[in-house]
Amino acid sequence: MIDPIEIRKTILKILYKAGASHLGSGMSVVEILISMFSSVDINKIIEHSNNRSRIIISKGHCAAATYATMAHFGIIPFEILKTYHQNDSMLAGHVSRPRPIGFSFYICTIYLK
Repeated sequence: MIDPIEIRKTILKILYKAGASHLGSGMSVVEILISMFSSVDINKIIEHSNNRSRIIISKGHCAAATYATMAHFGIIPFEILKTYHQNDSMLAGHVSRPRPIGFSFYICTIYLK
């Protein structure tokens, strides 16, 4: 079972390290993200299966929470969270453009590939 407290700790760590904001947006969505990711076959998402589920999130300011949740579900490595909101990182501070790590972002909406 994914622990929302552990995800919140991860959010705090990555926001602090990055000197980033939107703490409230991230903290308020953790249980929703857990529910969404728990309702799909994560292995199909990780494997980029053609019949994988897509999760759509239209809250761009919850990027840190989305990335933290994805790491806790094993979709992205925890190590990449250290690059959040840094220059040339695949993890932007706002979800707004295509990213090449198994999911795509379009205008503050996330489509998991």
